[in-house]
Amino acid sequence: MDLKDRLKQIRKDNKLSQSALGKLIGISSSQIACYETGYREITDRAINDICRELNINETWLRTGEGEMYVVSEQDEKLAEALQRYHYQKMKN
Repeated sequence: MDLKDRLKQIRKDNKLSQSALGKLIGISSSQIACYETGYREITDRAINDICRELNINETWLRTGEGEMYVVSEQDEKLAEALQRYHYQKMKN
C-alpha cells in the first residue's frame, strides 16, 4: 500500500469527504484528490496536519509501519482502568 492509499484509508476510516478533510487541514478538496490519485506528492505540511488533526502515527502514514493511530498514555491508562472495572464487576 502506498502513501496515497493510506491517506485515502485514513479519510474513509474517519468518514470524511475529500472536501471535509481539506477543510480540516486547510487545503482544497482538489488537492486531496491529487494526493489520493498520486498526481501530486503529499507535502510534509499536509502530512503533519493530518497526523495532528486525526491522531495518526506519522511513521505509519509515511511507510506503513506500526499502528495507524497514535495511542496516548492517557488512553492506555483509561483502557487499563476500564479492564480493572470490568474484571471487578465480573467477580462480584
